[in-house]
Amino acid sequence: MNNQRIVVMGVSGCGKTTVGLALAERLGARFVEGDQLHPPQNVERMASGIPLTDTDRWPWLDAVGAALAGDAPVVASCSALKRSYRDRLRAQAGAPLCFLHLAGDRAALAQRPGPARPRRGADRDLRRAARGAARSLSGGPTDRLMARIAILGAGFMGGALTVPAADNGHTVALWGTHLDDHLIAAVRAGAKHPKLGLVLPPAVTAYDSTELPRALAGADLVVCAVTSDGALPVLRRAATRIAPGVPVLSVSKGLAQSRGRAVTLSDAIADAAKLQVVTVGGPSKALEL
Repeated sequence: MNNQRIVVMGVSGCGKTTVGLALAERLGARFVEGDQLHPPQNVERMASGIPLTDTDRWPWLDAVGAALAGDAPVVASCSALKRSYRDRLRAQAGAPLCFLHLAGDRAALAQRPGPARPRRGADRDLRRAARGAARSLSGGPTDRLMARIAILGAGFMGGALTVPAADNGHTVALWGTHLDDHLIAAVRAGAKHPKLGLVLPPAVTAYDSTELPRALAGADLVVCAVTSDGALPVLRRAATRIAPGVPVLSVSKGLAQSRGRAVTLSDAIADAAKLQVVTVGGPSKALEL
């Protein structure tokens, strides 16, 4: 079941509504426009160019949180720039929330049109106040940001990993080798994954063997779930497409040959593909995930 509750957050003019609507359409979710839930007095203050105080915001955040508590999946737009605001939303929603932060530099934001207001100066003042109110998004264990996860290998393990990733509010790119093309075709058709026997979540986008660059584009985490004999060739291909600093997690099992000796797969990947890899090992079954 897709029980995602996503808050698209950021300062005024960053594109929360545009991105939120597109995301809701992609996930088959309902969309909540947070600005439409402001009480009349808040609307009057903003129209006059007066930044809202926390006291002004609490009833509004309660209304947005209540909307998030309804049927899932749901995507809402809401500035949510302070940790206390996000905590308030969680309390009202009564369920885990995933926050997707839209960020940009000041020059780029200044060129974007803000919500309709009578004075440009007022709009600049409100944006400045919002930026000043922003707090670190990694301020505690309950702050969870949406990430794009690229999973390489669409078999049992790769397919199974899409489910907890999507359930935790992330978008997933599932890429298959040429041996997985029939699996990718089934996922794209909305049918059950032929090996797992279940329909993958809407947050999963499937890519066939010719689409590796697209699958890796914008990835915050790369997971290698290709069988051990195919992991090295795949990661060699992927290495130039993985952005610097993006972590690579390997769940592939087995050993590999490197410089004439048997080594762990992670060591072989580091040597051959020049990637730093974290390996998860141990006995497990894909369906246990």
